[in-house]
Amino acid sequence: MDEIDRLPLKTSGNGQLLVADVGQAKDSSAIQTNIVRVDGQRSVYLPILKQGGGSNTISIVNGVRDGLKHLVDIPKSLKTAVVFDQSQFVKTAIKNLGSEGGIGLVLTG
Repeated sequence: MDEIDRLPLKTSGNGQLLVADVGQAKDSSAIQTNIVRVDGQRSVYLPILKQGGGSNTISIVNGVRDGLKHLVDIPKSLKTAVVFDQSQFVKTAIKNLGSEGGIGLVLTG
Protein backbone atom coordinates (compact mmCIF):
# COMPACT_ATOMS: atom_id res chain seq x y z
CA MET A 1 0.00 0.00 0.00
CA ASP A 2 2.92 2.34 0.68
CA GLU A 3 4.07 1.94 -2.92
CA ILE A 4 0.62 2.93 -4.21
CA ASP A 5 0.60 5.96 -1.90
CA ARG A 6 3.88 7.09 -3.49
CA LEU A 7 2.57 6.86 -7.08
CA PRO A 8 2.50 10.22 -8.86
CA LEU A 9 -0.87 11.43 -10.09
CA LYS A 10 0.39 14.61 -11.73
CA THR A 11 3.75 16.21 -12.38
CA SER A 12 4.02 19.98 -12.64
CA GLY A 13 7.47 21.48 -13.02
CA ASN A 14 9.69 19.91 -10.38
CA GLY A 15 6.80 18.96 -8.09
CA GLN A 16 4.61 15.88 -8.06
CA LEU A 17 1.12 15.26 -6.72
CA LEU A 18 1.09 11.82 -5.10
CA VAL A 19 -1.77 9.50 -4.23
CA ALA A 20 -0.93 10.11 -0.56
CA ASP A 21 -1.55 13.84 -1.08
CA VAL A 22 -5.23 13.28 -1.93
CA GLY A 23 -6.03 10.05 -0.09
CA GLN A 24 -4.58 6.77 1.05
CA ALA A 25 -4.48 3.26 -0.32
CA LYS A 26 -5.78 0.61 2.05
CA ASP A 27 -6.06 -3.13 1.72
CA SER A 28 -9.52 -3.40 3.17
CA SER A 29 -10.65 -6.45 1.28
CA ALA A 30 -12.46 -9.20 3.11
CA ILE A 31 -12.95 -12.83 2.28
CA GLN A 32 -15.42 -13.04 -0.60
CA THR A 33 -18.74 -14.42 0.57
CA ASN A 34 -20.90 -13.32 -2.34
CA ILE A 35 -20.95 -13.13 -6.13
CA VAL A 36 -21.74 -9.94 -8.00
CA ARG A 37 -23.71 -10.13 -11.22
CA VAL A 38 -24.59 -7.22 -13.49
CA ASP A 39 -27.09 -8.05 -16.23
CA GLY A 40 -26.57 -11.72 -15.45
CA GLN A 41 -22.81 -11.61 -16.01
CA ARG A 42 -20.34 -12.23 -13.21
CA SER A 43 -18.71 -8.91 -12.39
CA VAL A 44 -16.42 -7.02 -10.07
CA TYR A 45 -18.10 -4.39 -7.91
CA LEU A 46 -15.91 -1.51 -6.79
CA PRO A 47 -17.74 0.94 -4.51
CA ILE A 48 -16.37 4.48 -4.42
CA LEU A 49 -17.35 6.31 -1.26
CA LYS A 50 -16.89 9.99 -0.61
CA GLN A 51 -15.35 11.19 2.62
CA GLY A 52 -16.53 14.10 4.73
CA GLY A 53 -15.13 17.57 4.49
CA GLY A 54 -15.56 19.59 1.34
CA SER A 55 -16.38 16.66 -0.93
CA ASN A 56 -19.20 17.08 -3.43
CA THR A 57 -21.22 14.02 -4.51
CA ILE A 58 -22.01 15.37 -7.97
CA SER A 59 -18.42 16.35 -8.79
CA ILE A 60 -17.11 12.99 -7.53
CA VAL A 61 -19.55 11.04 -9.71
CA ASN A 62 -18.74 13.23 -12.72
CA GLY A 63 -15.02 12.69 -12.10
CA VAL A 64 -15.44 8.92 -11.90
CA ARG A 65 -17.51 8.87 -15.11
CA ASP A 66 -14.89 11.01 -16.86
CA GLY A 67 -12.09 8.78 -15.58
CA LEU A 68 -13.81 5.66 -16.92
CA LYS A 69 -13.80 7.20 -20.40
CA HIS A 70 -10.02 7.70 -20.27
CA LEU A 71 -8.90 4.27 -19.07
CA VAL A 72 -5.93 2.96 -21.05
CA ASP A 73 -4.29 -0.43 -21.44
CA ILE A 74 -7.43 -2.41 -20.63
CA PRO A 75 -8.68 -5.42 -22.60
CA LYS A 76 -11.36 -4.74 -25.22
CA SER A 77 -13.60 -7.31 -23.50
CA LEU A 78 -13.67 -5.29 -20.27
CA LYS A 79 -16.88 -3.32 -19.88
CA THR A 80 -17.00 -0.54 -17.30
CA ALA A 81 -20.24 0.91 -15.98
CA VAL A 82 -21.57 2.99 -13.13
CA VAL A 83 -24.17 0.71 -11.57
CA PHE A 84 -25.38 2.94 -8.74
CA ASP A 85 -25.24 6.73 -8.88
CA GLN A 86 -26.07 8.59 -5.66
CA SER A 87 -25.82 11.94 -7.46
CA GLN A 88 -29.21 11.33 -9.11
CA PHE A 89 -30.86 11.64 -5.68
CA VAL A 90 -28.89 14.79 -4.89
CA LYS A 91 -29.83 16.40 -8.22
CA THR A 92 -33.50 15.55 -7.65
CA ALA A 93 -33.39 17.01 -4.13
CA ILE A 94 -31.84 20.25 -5.41
CA LYS A 95 -34.47 20.52 -8.17
CA ASN A 96 -37.30 19.91 -5.69
CA LEU A 97 -35.85 22.44 -3.27
CA GLY A 98 -35.85 25.09 -6.00
CA SER A 99 -39.43 24.40 -7.08
CA GLU A 100 -40.74 24.24 -3.49
CA GLY A 101 -38.90 27.46 -2.67
CA GLY A 102 -40.47 29.13 -5.69
CA ILE A 103 -43.95 27.99 -4.64
CA GLY A 104 -43.33 29.27 -1.12
CA LEU A 105 -42.16 32.61 -2.49
CA VAL A 106 -45.28 32.98 -4.65
CA LEU A 107 -47.61 32.00 -1.81
CA THR A 108 -45.88 34.37 0.60
CA GLY A 109 -46.09 37.20 -1.94
